[in-house]
Amino acid sequence: MLVKGLLEFSRVAGFQFTYNKIQKTFSVDIPASKRSALYRLFLVVENELQKELEFKLNLKTALAFERQYQIEKAGVYHFVAG
Repeated sequence: MLVKGLLEFSRVAGFQFTYNKIQKTFSVDIPASKRSALYRLFLVVENELQKELEFKLNLKTALAFERQYQIEKAGVYHFVAG
């Protein structure tokens, strides 16, 4: 779904993609003269996917830190109140 969104958001006018959800594939028919434009589009999509993966990793790290903080905070409150 993410790839489809990136392709549709970034695509060049005249590119018509078809998607197969069951097989999780897509295809595009273009004239040979548009190959370099398609290649550039794929580079943009790849770059955006890399950023998304990095964001997800950073978010996962931040959430783990927050969970650990909440556990330690609860331990401190328990100790002070106990």
